[in-house]
Amino acid sequence: MSQLDVLPGHPQIKACLKKLMSAPPSTVLFEGPKGVGKAAFAKAFAHALLSDANPHKLDSGNHPDLRELYPEGKALMHPMQAMKTLIDETGLPPFESKRKVFIIYEADRMLPSSSNALLKTLEEPPSYAHFILVSSHPEQLLPTIVSRSLQITFFPLKADEISAYLEGTFKKSPADAKQIAWLSHGNLRKAEKLAKEKDDQLLSVVAEMGTAALHQSYPHLFRSIAKLESLLEKSQTDAIEEVLAAVYYWYRDLHLLKAGGDRSLLFFQAHEEELKKNLNCPLPELPEIQQKVKRIRAALVCHITLRHCLTHLLI
Repeated sequence: MSQLDVLPGHPQIKACLKKLMSAPPSTVLFEGPKGVGKAAFAKAFAHALLSDANPHKLDSGNHPDLRELYPEGKALMHPMQAMKTLIDETGLPPFESKRKVFIIYEADRMLPSSSNALLKTLEEPPSYAHFILVSSHPEQLLPTIVSRSLQITFFPLKADEISAYLEGTFKKSPADAKQIAWLSHGNLRKAEKLAKEKDDQLLSVVAEMGTAALHQSYPHLFRSIAKLESLLEKSQTDAIEEVLAAVYYWYRDLHLLKAGGDRSLLFFQAHEEELKKNLNCPLPELPEIQQKVKRIRAALVCHITLRHCLTHLLI
């Protein structure tokens, strides 16, 4: 079983890469949003291209025929010197394998001079050299680099693909894995982070806030918001995003129950009884909640307090 086989999701891309192995192109561009597995697939494809190499050296990152370039410095760019070194290495034949593979992560972070230097190499690469470019913003690459690359587009993973991965890799329960998958919105990296850090207490407080808001119990609501602020005091933006998504799912679950929908689709399955207590309350429409969440994201960027934002969302 290859490394490609054990990666979650993207079955069509796996099949495509396996077909390419018989006659791999000199340059491949993995493009798509952040966190959907491009880097992992790039490394797995590189390992497949170097299948005749020492697997221990590949796994440890010490194989002389695999070179990985990351953005450098405070500006997080690919400097010209790093590109010159790569181009020089391209001219040297493989040391231990039949091929040499170069992975350039965040290839859109190349300086114009670096891009032009790389382009000359991509136009006439040695037969043994293979380049894998990884980018979340391919529109920022030189069009001539894109035109010389085989473009493979990654999309967000499906919720069931992420759930299965979390159950197998992180030993999450089916309910917990599904909850994390919905919060991650197809972003595998975010799902992995939530699997390690997800705080069920946050979701309990969101349920408290939702109930208090629907029953217009404002003292209870403000106490719940204060409790949430305390929990988030040392958290990063991802945790706040988790809360905003959870608020949306709270109202979505209420609409689902009120319409007699499938209870297995509930996000707040652990709070089903609390949800049922709110079914007789007037519910805001989901598009209205979506618009409020969108405005809150913009407000938080402008440093408006979380308390003010949540009060606006829930009242």
